[in-house]
Amino acid sequence: MEFWVFIDWMNIFLLTFFSGYFLFSRKQSLHTRLITLFLLLLALSNLLFILKVYYEVGYINRIKWLRHSDIAIYFLLNPIIYFYTVSLIDTDFKFKKTHLWQLIPFIFFLFLPNLNICLKSLLQVRTLYASKFVSFALPVQTIVYLLAALQKISSYGHRLGISGKLNDKNKVSWLKVVIIGLLIEWLAFNLYNLHFMLISYKIPYLFTSMHILALIINIILIYVGLHFGSVFRITRVLRNYGAELTDEDMNQYLENLKVYMNFEKPYLNPDITLELIAEAVNIKPRILSRIINGKLNKNFKEFVNEYRLEESIAQLKNNKYQAKTILEILYDSGFNSKSTFYNLFEKYTGQSPVQFRKSMLKKDS
Repeated sequence: MEFWVFIDWMNIFLLTFFSGYFLFSRKQSLHTRLITLFLLLLALSNLLFILKVYYEVGYINRIKWLRHSDIAIYFLLNPIIYFYTVSLIDTDFKFKKTHLWQLIPFIFFLFLPNLNICLKSLLQVRTLYASKFVSFALPVQTIVYLLAALQKISSYGHRLGISGKLNDKNKVSWLKVVIIGLLIEWLAFNLYNLHFMLISYKIPYLFTSMHILALIINIILIYVGLHFGSVFRITRVLRNYGAELTDEDMNQYLENLKVYMNFEKPYLNPDITLELIAEAVNIKPRILSRIINGKLNKNFKEFVNEYRLEESIAQLKNNKYQAKTILEILYDSGFNSKSTFYNLFEKYTGQSPVQFRKSMLKKDS
């Protein structure tokens, strides 16, 4: 068995395994069905290619519409990944009859060999270079759909702004990884096809390298997907109040919480509550409280105030905030009580805010 065939079989197994994961998942939403269909069709395309090229299964080449079906499937994958993007960021999205026109390229290129034979007979020409036509059409379709998907993702990200939930922002990050990964993979294959059709000199090992690249990108996408809560983990929110959290679950939720606290800085809001943060990171308040207590040995108030103290210390250290009074800094850091701030500050640093600022100024001078 040639090495590229082994790589392709690994790809087929990987794609089939994770399509099964989605297929038998409890929540059969539209985007879940679309990603399942995408993975299955991609696996089928790889399988048809191996059977046709390496194993030389005769009936695939004898049946004209099946002969180029492995390539035709790619004209279907581009709209599927676009609609997957739309359905993931817009939960109200539904298919309409007007969307069916996007199947035309797939149907056209599926039956292109038959059309080619008819036109050759009609026009009395030797060949219409159908395969070269495909090699130009597929990259164009790929770029159009993936750029359209990126535009949707960017627009959704702008609408979220800084107030969006972590779950929704994870969706944006995940989709960007998917689209960019597929763009790299498919453009590499399309450039290889153009090279194959237009240049007589064949670069050694380029064919095998393309298949290795596809496998690597697929592994990266699955690995990233498994670590993006918005796609594989956070969508499975613990709805059962009696459900047991594993240590791995708690670590994952804690990591999501830290990302949210560091980037969104909700602690600057003096009225922030456990419920508001729990909603933002898409977990139940009692689970969030359990994670903070169990993993950090703190209650919610201590957890939030620690971030506020770090913020106030950062401002007191920074010459940019020299004009601000300590009272302004404590309020801007999210505290709403002067006594609470002073007590916590002295306990945390061993100095009063005034002494701390003076010591920082001496160091700078």
